[in-house]
Amino acid sequence: MHALFNDPRVKARTRIACAYPAGYTVFHEGDNCEMVGLLTTGELRLVHHSLEGIEIVLGSVRTGDLFGDYLINTKNPTYPGNLVALVDSTVVYIDKDNVDWLIAHHDGFRRFYMQKISEKALALNTHNKILSQPSLRERILLWLEIEAGKRRDGVVPIRSKTALANHLNARRPSLSRALTALKDEGLIDVDRKMIRFK
Repeated sequence: MHALFNDPRVKARTRIACAYPAGYTVFHEGDNCEMVGLLTTGELRLVHHSLEGIEIVLGSVRTGDLFGDYLINTKNPTYPGNLVALVDSTVVYIDKDNVDWLIAHHDGFRRFYMQKISEKALALNTHNKILSQPSLRERILLWLEIEAGKRRDGVVPIRSKTALANHLNARRPSLSRALTALKDEGLIDVDRKMIRFK
């Protein structure tokens, strides 16, 4: 947990941590968002199922991330998908009134909250930039350029090709074919757990 949440003024305005087992649906699509959550351990995923039954990953929440921070101040604060625990996870909640109080009266919390929202906005803009590329090949290459630039060795870990296909708005077979083509061209090395951008 972020050290900020050990501050007595912050702790006094948070709820008792809730633990969720892997596979548990923390919130269902259409549920009202009435609190901001801080994921202290584990990982959550926001998923929507299309009319054809296809699972679409809308986003991931990792340890140290907030969720509900955008939704809670909208006119229709409902979850756009099911928020599911991928592994055993723990969440600390703060209701809207206490979020507003902490933003107004606690400089450290305000900086933390604004940083998290800014990082989320930047990530969303970057993702939109990737998805705006005219072909899957170009989406892959731009994504790799961005991710490899964050790492000295140029090795980009991947959870699974299915997860990467969802992130790039592509079918898994199409992604596999595109990665194979890039490998054959000598632009990348790829296995089940990583891609190396040459």
